[in-house]
Amino acid sequence: MHKKTHRMRGIVYLINFLFSFAGAVTLYTNSSYIENSIGPEKVGLLYALSAIASILILTKAGPTLKRFGNKTYFFASGTFYALSLLVLSAPVNAILHIIALIVYLITMNVLLFSLNIFFHHLEPKKGRGLARGFFLLLGNVGIMLGPFCAGKIIDLGGYAGTYVLGLLIFSILAIVAYVGLSEYKDTTYDFGKFESAFRHTLRTRTLRNVISANFILQFFYAWMVVYTPIYLSKYLGFSWDTIGIIFSVMLATFVILDYPLGKIADWLGSEKELAALGFLLMAGSVFSLALLNTPTAFTVGALLFVSRIGAATVESMTEIHFFKVARENDPGVIALFADVRPLSYVLAPLLGALALAVLPFQMIFAVLGIILMIGFVVSFYLEKNAEWWVPSHRD
Repeated sequence: MHKKTHRMRGIVYLINFLFSFAGAVTLYTNSSYIENSIGPEKVGLLYALSAIASILILTKAGPTLKRFGNKTYFFASGTFYALSLLVLSAPVNAILHIIALIVYLITMNVLLFSLNIFFHHLEPKKGRGLARGFFLLLGNVGIMLGPFCAGKIIDLGGYAGTYVLGLLIFSILAIVAYVGLSEYKDTTYDFGKFESAFRHTLRTRTLRNVISANFILQFFYAWMVVYTPIYLSKYLGFSWDTIGIIFSVMLATFVILDYPLGKIADWLGSEKELAALGFLLMAGSVFSLALLNTPTAFTVGALLFVSRIGAATVESMTEIHFFKVARENDPGVIALFADVRPLSYVLAPLLGALALAVLPFQMIFAVLGIILMIGFVVSFYLEKNAEWWVPSHRD
């Protein structure tokens, strides 16, 4: 039984790498691609609409998992994900591309949640920080490779090729998951209403603070994913080949740091200090980006690199902190943790649109810096002791 679990855990690690790679090929190009059809001022609204739909779907995750199991949930979502990539790669009208991108963004959030259910069920009981760090490491290797490949493909043949590559990678993922997880058995899911999980989180300082910190991190990601590619390509005039290199170097920080950060978290038994340091690095780098007088590829790339050193640190600490207390058979709280990602894609583009109405494009990064300082403060309220037990939130 132990060998079987160990083997399936390895399969989940591989799936995470492939899923991250497939998503990263288009992660930083989606906004620029769809901008050609709807204009830059409406890009944020499209992301917000997709995020609201994701949140509504994830609030029903518990009953769905109990009825169908996580494998069925994963493959059903993956089918829609693959179809959306197929439409985005095809020369169809703009309306179909917009609908396909909405489906793509929704199913990406759902698949990420499902993948975390797989991991949490199969993770070892000892060395959980190290296991989560390795999980994040493999995912971020894929994320690092994606923009580099995307930059080459776009300069050679346009945006459609990135979706073809994403579909190819996801097809390989589906085969690996189907074969490698054939013996996977779901835990007995013990869920209450989503509203109950939400109330419990508000009452429990441990969960409230770590989910708040994760939300601010995801807000940072959403803001940068939507606006950074437009800033670099449209306002600074960088080629996509150059942008792909900048993003790949920037994302290398996650590959370098995730695994050692997991070991450090296990050793310290505390994540709060490193999370605070990470937010400070993120805030300082985006403030510098806003105040940069003569942006060059090197200076912008260096600041983005520093920002992701901070983001990698915060990501590792918040995920390790959360998964030390979340129970594997309770998808309600895990869904709430996953919901902050789409929620960030509702609020970040809306606030970004308001900021763009009154500020020059470059100064919206200063607005982001102020928000990140809130994360710096929240980090100091994370629980110090790593071995507490979070009581059930069920009514």
